[in-house]
Amino acid sequence: MKKQPLKVSPPRKIYRPQYPAFDEPNPLLHPDARPYPFTLRFANWAAAGGLSVLAALGSGDLQAQTVPDSLFNPFPLENARVPYMPVMFGTGMPERLGHEETLQAIRKAFAEAGLQIKENVWLGDSVGVYLDGYDAEEGIGFVFMDYRNMDKSFVDERYYEMNGGRNRKAKPWELSDYVSRAEGNAKSDFNSFIEDKEKYLKRITSYNDYDYADAYAAGLQDLAPEKKNREAFFALRLTYRAAQIQRSIDESKHWQKTAEYITNRLPASDLKIALLGRLASLRTEPTDAFAVEIDRAFEKLKTVKSDDKFAEDFITFSDYIDENYGFYYLRNDKDFQTEKANVMRKYPLQKWAKKTDSIKELIDRKMISLSEAQAIDRRNKNGKQFIAPISGRDKLTIIPESFRFEFPEEFEQRNKELLENFNRENGMTPEIFAARRAEYSKISDKYGYKVTKDLEQEERQKMYKKQREEQAAVKAKYEAMEQLTDERRAWYKVRFDEMQAERRRLQKEYAEQVKADTLRKLEDEVKRYIAWARSQTGG
Repeated sequence: MKKQPLKVSPPRKIYRPQYPAFDEPNPLLHPDARPYPFTLRFANWAAAGGLSVLAALGSGDLQAQTVPDSLFNPFPLENARVPYMPVMFGTGMPERLGHEETLQAIRKAFAEAGLQIKENVWLGDSVGVYLDGYDAEEGIGFVFMDYRNMDKSFVDERYYEMNGGRNRKAKPWELSDYVSRAEGNAKSDFNSFIEDKEKYLKRITSYNDYDYADAYAAGLQDLAPEKKNREAFFALRLTYRAAQIQRSIDESKHWQKTAEYITNRLPASDLKIALLGRLASLRTEPTDAFAVEIDRAFEKLKTVKSDDKFAEDFITFSDYIDENYGFYYLRNDKDFQTEKANVMRKYPLQKWAKKTDSIKELIDRKMISLSEAQAIDRRNKNGKQFIAPISGRDKLTIIPESFRFEFPEEFEQRNKELLENFNRENGMTPEIFAARRAEYSKISDKYGYKVTKDLEQEERQKMYKKQREEQAAVKAKYEAMEQLTDERRAWYKVRFDEMQAERRRLQKEYAEQVKADTLRKLEDEVKRYIAWARSQTGG
């Protein structure tokens, strides 16, 4: 057979498969929901008379998806996206609905569906969890799972493997660690003062609009940046740091008297700074009952005669007060604080950290484990009980990005005209703008990375300085060409500020609308769950 030359021809027609819309149930997760082409869109089309056309084509035995077929469980545990991999902030994660507004939306949906739910209901029959809402008469409820009640079992095991093992725990800091940090910070500040006194003083005054910062800078002004002035620098800095920390503590509702006692008892030293710094780092705001026990324990601590022993006991005291056992939201939980107060009342200071069985039992009751969530999910599937395990990680809680908002064409046109009028009246023609861009571009090429990458640090800094000087000269050159008077420029500034305020208002309104739409979609899915649960029990 004669060989034929290889020939490639583009296809005349490409088959494009059609998939269900994003708001339709995934047939892999919901076997009871018919897959394509028996979608909700198909049902709507059929109801509008489309089936008669299909029958005329010889396919009259096909059946459209009925209303009961469209009912399904929109909250299987798969949608909770657990176990999950914790991430650091600033990684581009989407914005999500907050805890309280999510709970309000879910409860609103339950109320509008006619259910009389009670909050914080204990579900203790082999699944020990507190439900956020439950109607005992209909046997329908929900638990909202997020940072406040998901325990460590929800975290992907790979996270622990990447971070040194599941049982990895940092060694608690001792008094010496806090003192060493205070000493290290003081030495670092002194080195900065020696290297560049003016820069250090500017850093102090620029970001501290307080009298104690001005006093510190004034004291250093007459101090030469020399190593022989080390002790004088440290003395001034101790006064400054004590005042700085005291300001932070004054913002708290409870710790001012404790700080006042430490300030009066201890002389100016790194030890004093270490204890005040530890106090300032406390994040616990005690309830009245917990505050009583804290004050009682501190009064006893004040009787310790040795300052060193007092300092060591104070670290033990503060560590217990602020301990959250890995669940930071519990720190200010009323029940949690009450249990900690009970331990403080029954045992001496040195035994607090060891007498935690009742505290851990309370945490276990408050938190949900992955196995408990799986048990709730199984009950939904086998129809034994209808509790929706709704997760803060569900895609339903994601708020679409509001910064993608497209401003009205009329607004953009007004903004464009205002800018064009400003430039025209100011004498800034397109040709002048082009010339300015060309000059800036030339400077950028002259001092760019390719030119400076192989230079020594000192030489590179010199190049950067020259670049800034040339850029400043170009800026001054073109500013001298501007023709607007100060009065006319002020008029334009008012107009530009008005446009910017309108821009912010439009963006805010759009963001609010996007969030409202997200909450409404969540409510709709909760109502779908309720309708599905009722259909399973003949309701």
